[in-house]
Amino acid sequence: MQKLARYIYAQKNLMKKIEIVYYLKKIQNLFFDNSVIFKAELARMFIDSMCLDVDKNLVLTSVLVYSLKKVNSPQEKSRILTEKERDREYLKKIGFTDEFCKVAMEYNRINEPEGYTRSKEGDVLELVENFGGMLLHREDRLGFAPKEAIEILENSRFKNNNNQYFEDLKMFVDVFESVQGKIIKIIKDFDTNTYDSDEEVLAAYNIVKNTSYAILKNRLIFKLNDCVIDLDKLGFEYSLSDEMIRSFEIINSNV
Repeated sequence: MQKLARYIYAQKNLMKKIEIVYYLKKIQNLFFDNSVIFKAELARMFIDSMCLDVDKNLVLTSVLVYSLKKVNSPQEKSRILTEKERDREYLKKIGFTDEFCKVAMEYNRINEPEGYTRSKEGDVLELVENFGGMLLHREDRLGFAPKEAIEILENSRFKNNNNQYFEDLKMFVDVFESVQGKIIKIIKDFDTNTYDSDEEVLAAYNIVKNTSYAILKNRLIFKLNDCVIDLDKLGFEYSLSDEMIRSFEIINSNV
C-alpha cells in the first residue's frame, strides 16, 4: 500500500492521478466523489492562471487525498474536531511523508496551535476547500455564484484569518469564465439532432448547467487526451474545466 502512495505522488498527469485514487477508493471504501475532482481541477486552474509560486504536484495530490476518510454527512464537522489526527495518520500509513501530511491537513485550521506556521501550499488547499465547496450544490442549498462566494468568505472565514493567496483568488474569480458555451459547440458539432435551445442540448446529454463549470452525468463515453472515460462505469458525475474541454472528445452516447 505504501508503494501506491508514492505512485500517486510521482504521477504528474492529473487525469491518471485521479484514476489511481479512484482505484484506492474502490478497494478501501474511502470517500472520493465528483466534488474532489472538481476541487483538484479548480486548484490546477487557480495555480496556472495566477502563476502561483507553489509546488503544484503537492497541492493537486493533497486535494485528491486529504478527504479520503471524510464522512459525507452533517457529522463531518464534528468528526474532524476529534479525528483530524487520525486522517493524518492514515495518509502516513499508506506511504505519504510527514511533510506531505502536514501540508495536506492544512485544508482547514482546526486544532492548529497558536503561532503555527502554515505552508504556501496549505493556503492554496484552504482556499480550494472553502471556495470550491461553496460553488457546489448541497442537499441543503444551491451553489453560490463565484463572486458571491468570495464576498461571503471575505466577511466570515477570512475576516480574521490571513491567507496569503486570498487576493489572488479574488483576481482569479474576476476572470473566471463559464465553459458552457464550449461544451454546447462540441456537442452540436458531433450530434446531428436539432435542438430548440442550448438548455435542451445540455439536458439531452445530462449536463448540469452551472455558471462556473460544467458537470457531465451518465450515459456518455468520452476521451480526455489519451484517457477514455465511461461515466456509467465511473459511477458519479464528472466536472470539466475550460482546459479539459479543449481536449474533450465524445466517443459514444446512449442518450
